[in-house]
Amino acid sequence: MLEGPDGVFTAMQPGTIIIDMSSIAPATARRLATKARALGGGMLDAPVSGGDIGAIQGTLSIMVGGDAADFIAVKPILDVMGNPEKVVHIGDSGAGQLCKLCNQMVIGGTLAAVAEALALVRLGSADPPARLEAARALGGRRYGVRRHTSEMLVDRAVLPQMGRFRPTGVNPQLVWNVRRALDAEGFRDVRIIVSGGFTVEKIEMFEREGVPVDAYGVGSSLFQGRFDFTADVVQHEGKPCAKVGREYRPNPRLELVE
Repeated sequence: MLEGPDGVFTAMQPGTIIIDMSSIAPATARRLATKARALGGGMLDAPVSGGDIGAIQGTLSIMVGGDAADFIAVKPILDVMGNPEKVVHIGDSGAGQLCKLCNQMVIGGTLAAVAEALALVRLGSADPPARLEAARALGGRRYGVRRHTSEMLVDRAVLPQMGRFRPTGVNPQLVWNVRRALDAEGFRDVRIIVSGGFTVEKIEMFEREGVPVDAYGVGSSLFQGRFDFTADVVQHEGKPCAKVGREYRPNPRLELVE
């Protein structure tokens, strides 16, 4: 958008300040800022943090790199999009991008740690006692338990209570069994995440009944099967390794990559 025969730089007037809010390499931000200064203007790299909610509510954190005078000149504009207290001049050109990079490293590391904890706690179709065993092993690093029983299966944790509700998939009774087992052992801070077959209607039903769910996974229901493709590792070196309900099935859309 900036360079090339029809780029912004071709029509840039002296005194123009470009605000780049994309996430690019710090070195690229410095190079473009140098070119903008050569054309008699200025350029600020101003990546953001806060997601779509922050953008909608105007509460983004904005990390700005570039000339301090240019930052002061455009801060009223940035304050409209972000929280004024979190619209910060980090330093020279490229500093905003460097700050965003560090921010992403922290987020990525945190997500990786949470994913590892969830993977450890998950334990397929294990009953609540097995989950308690995993929670004890995690100690202070425990975060949550994910329930993802297929709509075609019945979790063995609800077998003694069958006959009073629809037992397949992730159902309210199953979630309550897990919550009560965790609470009884002192794991009240362990969250419960549910996924698999959750639609708007099912989530509304869970909420009406006060089922103790902390987070819902709703990927497939959003795309209604148009774009999503789920794949599990079901074989390793020719040996089955899938969880209950999953098995190897040839797929003509997939090919071996050496």
